[in-house]
Amino acid sequence: MEDTSTDILMARQPIFDRELRVVAHELLYRSSGNRTSANVFDGNQATCDVLINHFTSIFDRGNQRQVPVFINLTEDLLSGNSLPAFDNKQVVLEVLEDVAVTDEVITAVRHLASAGYRIALDDFEYSPAHDPLLHLAHIVKVDLTITRGNDLVTLVEQLQPFNVALLAEKIETEEEFQTCVALGFKLFQGYFLSRPQVIEGRKISDNELVLIELLAALDDPNTSPQYLEGIIARDPHLTLKLLRIVNSSRYALVQKIESLAQAIVMIGFVEIKKWATLISLSSNSNKPSELTLQTLTTAYMCEMVAQRSAGVNSSSAFLVGMLSTVHAMLGISKEELLERLPMSDEIVAALTDRSGTLGHVLVNAERYMAAEWDQLSQDIDLSLYREAYENGAIQATESLQQVSGLK
Repeated sequence: MEDTSTDILMARQPIFDRELRVVAHELLYRSSGNRTSANVFDGNQATCDVLINHFTSIFDRGNQRQVPVFINLTEDLLSGNSLPAFDNKQVVLEVLEDVAVTDEVITAVRHLASAGYRIALDDFEYSPAHDPLLHLAHIVKVDLTITRGNDLVTLVEQLQPFNVALLAEKIETEEEFQTCVALGFKLFQGYFLSRPQVIEGRKISDNELVLIELLAALDDPNTSPQYLEGIIARDPHLTLKLLRIVNSSRYALVQKIESLAQAIVMIGFVEIKKWATLISLSSNSNKPSELTLQTLTTAYMCEMVAQRSAGVNSSSAFLVGMLSTVHAMLGISKEELLERLPMSDEIVAALTDRSGTLGHVLVNAERYMAAEWDQLSQDIDLSLYREAYENGAIQATESLQQVSGLK
């Protein structure tokens, strides 16, 4: 059977509960050519199983676990009986907002619901014509860029007679999140977690200063092993965890490493800097692990693209990917972070206005991860970015899992 997965662009967006735990993902997808998205699920069961299983694993408190995935159902998929036999516990089927509520659609949704699938109604705006679908649905998704203010309150009241959970999507601020919590929403989707709440006069802790100095050392080609060792040694927990990583089966070293200087010589400067930054970042952040995972995925993705692109420094690309959201991890503004980091002009340009070679890599990585595929630059190797995203997500999950296992 021909594997069509390489023709498909995919990304995932987390869905959170009230405690900001990831409880599901929405699977965003499109064929890489000019075909419609309906061709992604064309009855090829083997391909679909691989794709969905790849995008339902998450990192949670040091462990990997499976969460359900939301998949968009177009009218063609509903009426064409071309949907593969997904695991009904693993998949939530979304009926898109542009699907007309016809007898045929109601019959098709009733059939899927009776087969045990959970049904979600996407970008929902109420009319009495939707009542038959509301009686079958389990989740109603409300787009806050479309429905807000009094209209949002009214919609919540209209949905109260139905036994549905409310999901607020495209949340952009903490205030919007809290408003939806107060209105009774159970699920939440959006990029608001990537926006830090800047606290006036907030002081950076000693451990956070170590992280910032490590990030600066990543960009300095003249950083010596001795200088790096001096930074790391200021944080005893970081030192201990780093030595455990070095002595783990990952590197299969013949002799046990007992000092940072020895570790730097044995596994290399770049590896030490990368692991030290990862450990420090995951230890210092009080944000949900999904944000840490996003940050690492971006960094690994940028690094891989740079490794296969002429004239792009992969170490700098990794750092740019890391710095693109690390300010949110620390709860400070991007401007304050850059003030504290003596970065090269190229990295500053990439982070502030996405310009230069590194900025080009970063902005396309961010657009790919956000499923903004129509906004990708025309000159990029799309297959490279697809591979970099998938590998970056795997590397980020594995790295976080290994770090979290260190006590």
